[in-house]
Amino acid sequence: MTQAEELFQAIGYIDDTLILRSDRQKKRKSWFGVYGGLMVSAACLALLFGANYIVNRPVMDEHQPTVSTQPNHQGDGNGPDYYDPSATPILDDDWTQQESSKDYGMMPELGWVDFNPGPIMPLTLAEEKEGITAERELLYDFSAVSKEDKGYVPIRDSYVLSNTTDKDETVTVYYPYVTDVWELSTYPPQLTVDGVVRDTMILNGAYMGEDSEGMPRLFGPTVSTDEYPSMLKEVKPLNGAIDEELMKQKVWAYELEDWDSQNVPQNIATYVVKFEVEAPNKVFTAHNYTTEYDGEYLQVSFNLSTLLAEQANAAVYFLGEAPTECIEQGYTYVDITDENKSDKVTAKMKIYETTVKDVLKEQMDIQLKKLEKDADRPSGELMDLYYERMAHMFSDMYLWANDGVDTPKDQVFYEKSISDIAYAVWDYESVYLLSETITIPADSSVKVDFDYKKSGACNTYEPQAEFRDNYCYDNMPNLLTNLRFTEQAAAILENGNICIEDQNYGFDLEKGIKEVLLELDAERYYMIVKMLK
Repeated sequence: MTQAEELFQAIGYIDDTLILRSDRQKKRKSWFGVYGGLMVSAACLALLFGANYIVNRPVMDEHQPTVSTQPNHQGDGNGPDYYDPSATPILDDDWTQQESSKDYGMMPELGWVDFNPGPIMPLTLAEEKEGITAERELLYDFSAVSKEDKGYVPIRDSYVLSNTTDKDETVTVYYPYVTDVWELSTYPPQLTVDGVVRDTMILNGAYMGEDSEGMPRLFGPTVSTDEYPSMLKEVKPLNGAIDEELMKQKVWAYELEDWDSQNVPQNIATYVVKFEVEAPNKVFTAHNYTTEYDGEYLQVSFNLSTLLAEQANAAVYFLGEAPTECIEQGYTYVDITDENKSDKVTAKMKIYETTVKDVLKEQMDIQLKKLEKDADRPSGELMDLYYERMAHMFSDMYLWANDGVDTPKDQVFYEKSISDIAYAVWDYESVYLLSETITIPADSSVKVDFDYKKSGACNTYEPQAEFRDNYCYDNMPNLLTNLRFTEQAAAILENGNICIEDQNYGFDLEKGIKEVLLELDAERYYMIVKMLK
């Protein structure tokens, strides 16, 4: 059981389907707080959301369809929301059990966009070239996959780049690729130029942006495809060199290890430690539950069930100055309404000096231990990319925590958790750029292919069987590209193993229409596919 599930159960009557949705596919942990990691604010958000749903549950129109099977050419960006017209609120003691068994489908508050792992975005050039035009075809090869592939489908995004000038043109291309280090390692993308495989450079692009309401947000499955135009102001490599002086800064680490699991209380047990500090903004943690500062003491709580399940060591890191005093308070746990405390300490405190860089790399190694096979270990280049991303994120977190200004950016890393940064980079989507330099001869063309596997937005956790094994695939055909397209097309391969439940492409499998031309000024295409075999 995850920490999120334990929080839900301790709070009380929260819908089981919300708990189910708290686990991501590929056995990922869930980041409930868009502006933070696994923190107490997430529990508050879940409680408010669940309470709001119980009290303000929408009334269903009897004419609303259960499932939409007709193509949607409106391009409004959200895909279908499924309803059961007979669903009515149940507020008795069996509310959770009865409600989770009903075929009400996806709640409108949790539409497809809430599970979006990021759209496919078009190729662009590092510098715009007026004489370069492009034709594009996006191919989804569903014939190569089954239910067991969990929505990962081979993609070939092909471009014919034409040089209409009378001289050779050398261009640097950027292909925005929404993924994470886990996927980069497991399903590495491949770039081919005129049939020759290139050793493609992968660069860190944006990892966060501002949504349509101006709030800073991390990219990821809780970000709607419709938010990408707002969050991506431009496509380019991550700006700025790593702050090496910050990376070299001395750190005093207080690490808790060797938990006595037999004596750990049940019911969201936490372990509490207090430190006397004068600069709480220079204190960072790993695997913490929450922190509180009273002006003199910083109290740090750790979720023991999570630590034991993941075999992780809780830690508190002090930059620049060690704490004046450390007080171990032992276990605290919540039993619905009563708070119970125990002074019994069953953990060892390991204190040592280190640096920010070594702390970041230690958290990287913790993520690598989760790999099932050594063969899945990222290459040296990917490890450098992983560290660079973590260093940039930590530098931003440190700057925002110590700039003396309270802004929404401070809430992106709400609890200043380094382990959350490591998890975010490893298992949470960001924008990466596949980059290559290509020469296009005068009055000629080159063919550029990008091959990779793309995960679809997953609807596996719907309580009713007919909505399982559904995956949504998004395409933003013109997002921030500076290429002038003369044609865009999309195609699918299948062997009777899929059906298309909703789309705005215009495919018709029954009539054999598996290739379509796209509108050159379209903002978004989507396709919801059900795996049948």
